[in-house]
Amino acid sequence: MTTGEIHGAFNAFWSKYWLRDQVCETESDEAWKSFVDQVEPSGFPQYPDIHVSLESTALWMKAIQGLKSGKAHGVDGWRYEEIKKLPEACIRDLATILAKGATFGLSKALMAAKTTLLAKNPDPKSLHHIRPITVLGVIYRLTGRVIFKQVVAAWKSSLPLLISGGLPGRGIKDLAFMLKFRIEQAIQAKAQLGGFTLDLKKAFNTFPRWPVIFLWRFLGIPQWVCDFWLHSLMRMERFPHLHGMLGPPIASTTGAPEGDSLSVLATLASATAFHWSVANDSVTPHGYAYNWGWSTFNFGCHRMAFASVLNFSSSLRLEIDFDKSWHWSITKEFRNACLDLAHLFPSGDIPIRVESHVKDLGERFHSGKTIQLGSVKEKSLRLKPAQKE
Repeated sequence: MTTGEIHGAFNAFWSKYWLRDQVCETESDEAWKSFVDQVEPSGFPQYPDIHVSLESTALWMKAIQGLKSGKAHGVDGWRYEEIKKLPEACIRDLATILAKGATFGLSKALMAAKTTLLAKNPDPKSLHHIRPITVLGVIYRLTGRVIFKQVVAAWKSSLPLLISGGLPGRGIKDLAFMLKFRIEQAIQAKAQLGGFTLDLKKAFNTFPRWPVIFLWRFLGIPQWVCDFWLHSLMRMERFPHLHGMLGPPIASTTGAPEGDSLSVLATLASATAFHWSVANDSVTPHGYAYNWGWSTFNFGCHRMAFASVLNFSSSLRLEIDFDKSWHWSITKEFRNACLDLAHLFPSGDIPIRVESHVKDLGERFHSGKTIQLGSVKEKSLRLKPAQKE
């Protein structure tokens, strides 16, 4: 295929996701009533407004100091190294300009983005095996970082404890070891603990924007931040970059670039909404970015939580990747009962995975007393090339 043909195929493939929602669906709740109906009675709390400002030069300087040199520069041409060399007077002017115009979002020129293609495996066979890495302009990224630091400073002490992924003091290891500890306690007590771990297909690329703003307002993010984010993204165009050439741009109405600071705030809000959609006295949810799950000692509550998350994800037009999602338990009875959940999918085309030994949240989990040596074998194979003959 020529470079032009690859660009065309790329645009055709990703337009299905990035242009899924209608423009009008980003501006009103008309298309999201089922989602709103699930959130409002779920006990989702109304947080007080968070004070977020773009006027403080000190906040901008602190955000700039934390930038890592060598990161890819966007179409706007700015580099982190150049931003760091600007005198404080220039940063003060930048802060003043953005504070006055933030509610209108950034211009189309400043929201032009370069998208490179990264293979998910050594031998990609289709665009399903390619991850689009979108590099936004530095002005947008830096503005998002200033906002992000202020929001997570408030959220770190108020979001549910088992929500992680961007919050200070809540790393993926903390979440993994809390879940491991819960499993070990259950095994010692000979209790019937089980749960579900799910992964969402192309989550960053498919989450709807209006529901994120709805959640942000519940969680105390000011309206002007919501306006800045939505108006900027609605002007964003991705230019696919391949073999040193930029292809024709793709606009978007859906999702947001993975890894961006404001996108992380969107994932935290979505994970919090998931938490409240299934949480009760018997179900303990956890979430890291778009990897969600729960644990419970009661299979009946597990079944209800599973039905709830199917409805919740459907209301957001998010698709669970059942090939990468699984039920688990430390008891055989609970695991066998999970297999009966297949009746929820009469078509028979949705697999019900039930696992005892899995890798999740970067850690190996053993939901039982039997030791599984797969990870030892993997480590041995990784070390073998380095051994001396």
